[in-house]
Amino acid sequence: MKQKILNIGCCGDNDNWKRHKEIKESNRNYELYGIDINSSKIKDMKEEGFIVYCHNLNNDPIIIEEFDMIYAEEIIEHITNLDNFFNFIKINLKNRGILKITTPNCCRLNNCIRAIFNKEQTESQYHTIAFNDFILKNLLLLKGFSNIQISFSNKDYTKWINIFQRSLSSNIIVKCEYCSRED
Repeated sequence: MKQKILNIGCCGDNDNWKRHKEIKESNRNYELYGIDINSSKIKDMKEEGFIVYCHNLNNDPIIIEEFDMIYAEEIIEHITNLDNFFNFIKINLKNRGILKITTPNCCRLNNCIRAIFNKEQTESQYHTIAFNDFILKNLLLLKGFSNIQISFSNKDYTKWINIFQRSLSSNIIVKCEYCSRED
């Protein structure tokens, strides 16, 4: 039996669900599902043969399936109800399942400089909350996640500059596990 992955925000912005296709391509041994708020794109994806659901994760959580892994890439910063968001993840993630979150790094250097001069951060106007690695890790701990691994998108930096990766990286990448019960 194939393991199952859920991609939250599967429609992407205006990229013709490119990331969803990439996840499917790189995880051929998994059955890929998606969920997004955009009903017209969900309809188009269903017509292309994808298994996708339309739901606003700020609303009460729904049960879809039990997933081995849930991707929430560039989504959490748009969520206004984090309790419903994490409840959705908890009821749809298998025991010891993996959650992967990526989000913009609000502590990257250009945002800190902008803050000094009382300027808005460079993030989207649709972001409702900003995260740094400490806030995100503490939130995940409070929500019952463990084995939290945090890294940064630092592909563009040489090794000697990686000591500054926290302040130079545009994104935070988190991989963690949720235990719903003792084994």
